[in-house]
Amino acid sequence: MGIGIGILFVRYEQVTRVSFDVTETSYLSPMEYIIILLKYGVITAILGLLFGWYRYNKQKKAV
Repeated sequence: MGIGIGILFVRYEQVTRVSFDVTETSYLSPMEYIIILLKYGVITAILGLLFGWYRYNKQKKAV
């Protein structure tokens, strides 16, 4: 799930305005893009783990 979110939100290009009518587009290398996606995946996995642990403890105390 985290990698899917990363694919949606990670920008793989950078657009720079050179002058009024001219823009320059540069792209990340595939390895840099993959590393950024893996970072998003790990961060989302940790957040999901913490959320699940919190819900488990909350439910366990209610019973």
